[in-house]
Amino acid sequence: MVRHSEGETWALVMKLSKNDFCHNSPRWTDGKEFKAEKMFDTHIPKHKEYDAKSLAFHKLEGVSAIKIQTNRKSFKDAVVIDFEEPGTPEKLITTNDIKISPKHDFNKKVFWKKWEHEFGHSRQRAPAFMRADKFVTDPAPECRTDAAENKLSGCGKACVFCMQAGDGNGCPAKGAHNDISVGIGLSQSFCGGGNRDDCSSSGDWVGDSRTLVWAKWSCKKHEVGQCLGSRHFGICGELELDDCDTHFVHVVTDEDKAEGAFLQCASVDGQCVAKGPACFGSCANAFIKA
Repeated sequence: MVRHSEGETWALVMKLSKNDFCHNSPRWTDGKEFKAEKMFDTHIPKHKEYDAKSLAFHKLEGVSAIKIQTNRKSFKDAVVIDFEEPGTPEKLITTNDIKISPKHDFNKKVFWKKWEHEFGHSRQRAPAFMRADKFVTDPAPECRTDAAENKLSGCGKACVFCMQAGDGNGCPAKGAHNDISVGIGLSQSFCGGGNRDDCSSSGDWVGDSRTLVWAKWSCKKHEVGQCLGSRHFGICGELELDDCDTHFVHVVTDEDKAEGAFLQCASVDGQCVAKGPACFGSCANAFIKA
């Protein structure tokens, strides 16, 4: 699913409302799509309804920003995190290899307030951003003075992509008391998400959140291997021959998991067949690359 907004192209890469993407879930880095049939629209799942992931989460190169949209905010008002260099959504979210940009007041108190409005109100002492189990120290957090020590306070638990804040108040201040996780990829344990049934993006001390993860993508850089025409929900052989070369299909390779790839339909010896390799879509269509 691709969305155009104010001259930008955003690819929907994840939907989170359940527990398939809690902290330490192998699905964050397994290189596979997950319930990809749920990724063709912008429907926000109900609480604990499902988690879903596009193959684009792992394969889409050239992503320069991540937008986190919860059920509390519109797409336009959702929090954006920019990066100094492009990468795949997986690399940007699950590693610390690419530096986060200071744009949009990242890691400042005002950014924390925006994050709270997305996920719900939590604690207020020394809030700071955590990515792939580590506090982000560049850009340095405005409110947490000891982030470089990378120590969680009290019962605090690490997360994939979240903010942490402790009991009480303080900005600037050292971390103290008990850090509470707010974001995505939370621990099921106490002071993380706190519930193994919904820790992909909800927290017992914050509230139930249902989250769409968007990736800012420059489709103009990815024209090689581009899928032509419209997506066809079926097989190439069901198309009229005149329509064959202007459609592509989602070919399922694992019926139990609905995993597969987008392939271009092509006319071959008077028949319409799915002729690989798997391809990107146009800006208005699919963007999967196997």
